[in-house]
Amino acid sequence: MRLRGLTGLVMAVWTFPAAADIHKWVDAQGQVHFGDQAPRNARSQVITVTPNVYASPDIDRNPPVISTRGVILYSASWCGVCQRARAYFQSRHMAFTEYDVENSATGRADYVRLQMQGVPVILAGGRRLNGFSPESFEIMMKSPGR
Repeated sequence: MRLRGLTGLVMAVWTFPAAADIHKWVDAQGQVHFGDQAPRNARSQVITVTPNVYASPDIDRNPPVISTRGVILYSASWCGVCQRARAYFQSRHMAFTEYDVENSATGRADYVRLQMQGVPVILAGGRRLNGFSPESFEIMMKSPGR
């Protein structure tokens, strides 16, 4: 019984810092913006980002419109699967850009804009991989892009 209470407390404390607020607003021209601070001249909606880890890799055949140069890795500092993806790219001397979805304004905004529901997310050549395994990444890279 005591262990359950302690486990619950540890989980609550551990997951609390994972949430990060971003602001979403529309400017006078109708353009949607995301940022880590509220705009001074517009009303914004606060969006809380709390990523999950994708349980298994899934190549998204119909992702929201994405255009990338090279490989982009969206990650979180605590994510072991993200660490494996990073190590895979580094061991193959692959150039990639990484955005932390909790600690980077770009990462947080893209997390919402690209309708991510977990990490890691890997973008390359108009393709998207939710989660990671070396095999799934190689299959994705061989499939036709947009």
